[in-house]
Amino acid sequence: LWDAALGKYVIFMRPTIHCGMAAHANRKAARSESADLVHWTPPRVILDTDERDADAFDVFDEPGMHSPRGRSKQFQALIPFILNGCYIGFTWFYDVKLGTFVNEMLHSEDGIHWLREALREPFVADGRPEGFHGKLLCPACDGPILVDDEYFFYISANMRGHHDAYLAEQQGGDQTWRNKMLAANDIYGF
Repeated sequence: LWDAALGKYVIFMRPTIHCGMAAHANRKAARSESADLVHWTPPRVILDTDERDADAFDVFDEPGMHSPRGRSKQFQALIPFILNGCYIGFTWFYDVKLGTFVNEMLHSEDGIHWLREALREPFVADGRPEGFHGKLLCPACDGPILVDDEYFFYISANMRGHHDAYLAEQQGGDQTWRNKMLAANDIYGF
């Protein structure tokens, strides 16, 4: 993302997290800057959950993982854009227990100090807006698209949650979705 006021590129990422180490257990959002797209500053954590989101756990048994995980609600990612000189961001806010994501909208003057809405209600979630459905929600582009005098936000929605493939496998259930993903990995290399 080009920040014209800063005169640098900025990237937002999930920093390296070392499962099994309590200090690195939560999924967080970090930021790095570059003047040339080659040399980047070390990632700086700019967004993490707190006690208003969920209680802390010493060990949380997330399906498929048995290690310290911090809180049961975490930030999987932050997708920012700049609009009228202000950073606006969509989060992938992850509920570890349910294996679902919602999108919160945040704002920041500098892209470092982010402010969440007071009630911390989802901007987009399963059933919000009415008629919208999905368990794994991902913002589909860098920012809204202006159409006439309205901004259109595009969200990718998957009806399966984060844990669904793993749980189906453990229970001897339907392997179709998992097998398709493994086949895509063989074909496309991801």
